Amino acid sequence: MASIPHPAEDLLGSNALTHLVTLNDDETPQVSVVWCGVRGDEIMFVSEAATRKVRNLRRDPRVLLSIEDEEGNLRGRRGASAPATAWKFTSWPGA
Repeated sequence: MASIPHPAEDLLGSNALTHLVTLNDDETPQVSVVWCGVRGDEIMFVSEAATRKVRNLRRDPRVLLSIEDEEGNLRGRRGASAPATAWKFTSWPGA
């Protein structure tokens, strides 16, 4: 598994919004705004199981993450983006 670049890790651990792009059945993009966190080399977000993004990820784990950097944008720096593969789904006990 590739490690997360430090600038992206800093953004993912902040209040920055992340655009999570998954693919619909017809391969059109479906964009969701999520907050992400980092644990080791894993990028994590929480979502209800019945959402379109989760259904898309279960069918096709390819994703693109685009991370907002509001403070950086004010200084002329942009956010980060990276293609990734979703590989792990965890349910809360009792969910």
